[in-house]
Amino acid sequence: MASLQVIGRGKIATIYTDGTYAFKTYPESFPTAWIHYEYQTHQAVFEHTDLPLIRYKYLDGQRQIQMDYIQGKTLADRMRKDKYKQGLEDFVQLQILIFKHSVPTLNDAFKVFESQIKQAHLNPELQEKALQSLNKIEFKQQLCHLDFHLENILFDGQKYIIIDWVNAKQGNPVMDIARSYIIFKQYAQRMANKYLRLICNAMSIEEADVYKAIPLMAFLRLLENDTDPFRHTLESYILEENHA
Repeated sequence: MASLQVIGRGKIATIYTDGTYAFKTYPESFPTAWIHYEYQTHQAVFEHTDLPLIRYKYLDGQRQIQMDYIQGKTLADRMRKDKYKQGLEDFVQLQILIFKHSVPTLNDAFKVFESQIKQAHLNPELQEKALQSLNKIEFKQQLCHLDFHLENILFDGQKYIIIDWVNAKQGNPVMDIARSYIIFKQYAQRMANKYLRLICNAMSIEEADVYKAIPLMAFLRLLENDTDPFRHTLESYILEENHA
């Protein structure tokens, strides 16, 4: 393999390129089964939709996923550095495009989230609120990305590519919208309410339907490792004290 250059670092994986491909590389301590799960999830979406995705190749035994190398920028950088004014509108349209699809081979978000709540070692009151939130959400089986944010959309100069599908499941779009809203509140607070208005108007849904899912998705976000010092806000969302 040609000499590699680091082009990105996530919470777990490091991404390198040889100029032709990108390689998502995991540490030795990371379970191989989880790497394969990410690959299989991505492939399911790639093979059963016409969404703009990169191609994956699982490199067995190398703890790597080979990907198309996209020379471009994230939608976040396009908005921040290029002062692109329609980024939020583009974001909403891409997310709605995801919801038009169904990939029945993916996991059911309702079942997975119920299991995650019950197995969590958090305050029982928070667990109960999360379960109540889950039970208020209408059962639907549409494709949800479930980590849809500005850094997971690449722009190659002509078109967008949606990346990082490891969380994708079949569920109700309000779950995905609530997740994106919470991420906006954490990292780009001034955009959060505008995003919510835009997508609810575009989909002809009530903001109240998204609010039903916020305690659930805040609880699941709380289980992740990058929530401090946002933890108190997440807990308030779970307890339904404040969504604004």
